[in-house]
Amino acid sequence: MQQVSLDEAESRHWPVLQPIAGPRENPVAINRSVCLIGSRTRVNLSLPAPEVSRAHALLLCDDRGVYLRDLASLNHVYVNDQPVRETVLDEGDELRIGPFVFRCERGFRRSAAPSNGQLPTVGLEAESDHARIPLSGRTTLLGTRQECDVLMSDPLAAPAHAVIFEQDGQRHIRDLRTAAGTFVNDKRIELAELKPGDVIRIGDTPLRFELMPEPQAVSAPTAPPVSEQAAGKMPIESEEFDIIPLRDEQEPSPAQEEAVLSLRDEDDEALSSSSDDSVGSGLAALEDFPVEELPELSDSQHPGRQLNRPSEGHKERAAKASPEAPARRSDTARKAKQSSR
Repeated sequence: MQQVSLDEAESRHWPVLQPIAGPRENPVAINRSVCLIGSRTRVNLSLPAPEVSRAHALLLCDDRGVYLRDLASLNHVYVNDQPVRETVLDEGDELRIGPFVFRCERGFRRSAAPSNGQLPTVGLEAESDHARIPLSGRTTLLGTRQECDVLMSDPLAAPAHAVIFEQDGQRHIRDLRTAAGTFVNDKRIELAELKPGDVIRIGDTPLRFELMPEPQAVSAPTAPPVSEQAAGKMPIESEEFDIIPLRDEQEPSPAQEEAVLSLRDEDDEALSSSSDDSVGSGLAALEDFPVEELPELSDSQHPGRQLNRPSEGHKERAAKASPEAPARRSDTARKAKQSSR
């Protein structure tokens, strides 16, 4: 991997992540506008550890700053010791992913550049039942995990399968390095710009990317301005040091591709604990717990069935109300009269 100096990274306006805890030692220059972070080897920033999901987080870099999105990871993403779903990073922020802790060194200052204005309202339309899913926010995560924005039920879909995001006024889709892949207009993609009418396919599920009707304007109170982060950030050393830029995604060999596609994209929840002592301690991976089966209740124990069983008083009242009751009372009266005589 090529190394660059701090001055070169600054001249190219590359944000720099400085490791302050964890196995990684060299700083990382974010030299890509779209950066995928995870435990896989075929991502832009690989952080191999059992606490890190295969596709853990996404970074988007543009004039508005460095945007961070958690990809429904099991152990979450922390900024300044607080779990976040999405945020814009600032200089001095501490980013923690599993046992890896970085300080946002340079190039992370939030920009005052305006947003891309009012983008057209778009959404996804399921071709099976024509149900429409509006897309709101800067990113939309598709997958089978409950925390995803669009929950997939396709058996070939991964826990975090693909993400649709807005950048420079355009919508794009990014496959999260899944075995089954993501297709746009029947072409397998890693990153593609979306246009109205494009058909996204995940497994056997087609979704059409369409313009949506504009919602009616509703007046709302103006939100108060967000206060700037408190001062007191870590000082930046003036001397130069070696920085490792993000790796390009390497295409696998045919044998590797065949091996990858032969495997199902298993859920990250099945990750086993690593025996590598060099990884270091961090958040423990979540474990699956078996479901305990309850014993079968008898009729006398089942509360629902008890509510439907007749009581003794109910039986007595029912017997008095039966057609045979007057006859029994007549016989008793006749016998009493005969005995009195």
